[in-house]
Amino acid sequence: GTWSVVVRYFSGEKGTCLASSSTIRLVRLDEESSTPDSSEDESHGIERASPNTSSLHQFSISGLGAQALRRGMFFQPDPYVKLRILPGDINKFEPHHGQRKQTSQVEGSVNPSWKKQV
Repeated sequence: GTWSVVVRYFSGEKGTCLASSSTIRLVRLDEESSTPDSSEDESHGIERASPNTSSLHQFSISGLGAQALRRGMFFQPDPYVKLRILPGDINKFEPHHGQRKQTSQVEGSVNPSWKKQV
């Protein structure tokens, strides 16, 4: 299967969406037809966690970062990334929906990066 992902940046103060990424396409690596077509947009892989947890997905994020985050008058931001798997508008709720992960916090940075986080 394939999934579409959009990354959004929310204000910690008000919870308003400040920025959105373009759509990222994920392709399941454990299927025979998982080789992405090179003529399409960049694709990333996602694999099943294990046969015992077939309804859950395991993924890692690498090369994630931000630039020029807003500073407060008296503080620097301490950014982190929260990941949550949600169903699409027409999809039914599946066991892997609602999974949450969070990266480590980068203290006092307006240009944070997370090299590899799970």
